[in-house]
Amino acid sequence: MPSFKTSLLDPIDNLFKPVTSSGCLTVTFKDYSNYTTNTDAGHAQANFTNYRTVTITHHTGVSTVLSSLLAITDPLFIYPAATMSSDDLVYTIANGDGIYTVKLVSVPTWSAVIFTTDSCVYYQGVLYKASSVTLITDVPGISVKWVAIGESDLSPKYTDVNYFKILCDTEECERLAVLSAAVVMQDTRCTDNMLCKNEVFLKAVKILILHKAVDFNFELGKYDCAGLNIDEITTLCACS
Repeated sequence: MPSFKTSLLDPIDNLFKPVTSSGCLTVTFKDYSNYTTNTDAGHAQANFTNYRTVTITHHTGVSTVLSSLLAITDPLFIYPAATMSSDDLVYTIANGDGIYTVKLVSVPTWSAVIFTTDSCVYYQGVLYKASSVTLITDVPGISVKWVAIGESDLSPKYTDVNYFKILCDTEECERLAVLSAAVVMQDTRCTDNMLCKNEVFLKAVKILILHKAVDFNFELGKYDCAGLNIDEITTLCACS
């Protein structure tokens, strides 16, 4: 029987599938953690009512945290964590084009059951990890079997990290650049040496190449390089 695992991957094909809305206003992804099918003690769906965070980080380092620990009226955290009535997590795009890291953390609230070693729980505002098998009487904050930890110290099964890219503004810039370059090509006909010196044509070529580089680097998992490619496109698009 499966152990608990936090996951943003579609279990059918094991892929991360973020969906960007029309107009690039939001990105929606799903929490596929096996809340209802895992067999770990203390990890039933009803135990996951308090602690869940989603941290979305732009490649420049700017982060947004969506958290069930915040007020339920927080517009960035659409998912009603207290009721578990939806698997959709909706992020309002605030930082424009870029490579985004998505980190989902989901931890059960402590209950009086027997937890295995390295199990983690949330209790009275603190995260804990079990240093050994606990008894139902081992209360976090009182029993030495529970060690207070930070989010970065959680066992791997409580965390999942994935990546997505937003290219809305730069793709529109590319479209305009290519259309302008097409006009230049019509005007110059077959005079290639003139094209090679034309700033409008060269700008379009550079943006097309950089967009391809973004795709290739992203597919290879070179997210830092893909982010730099996007920064270069943004700089080119800002040039008149």
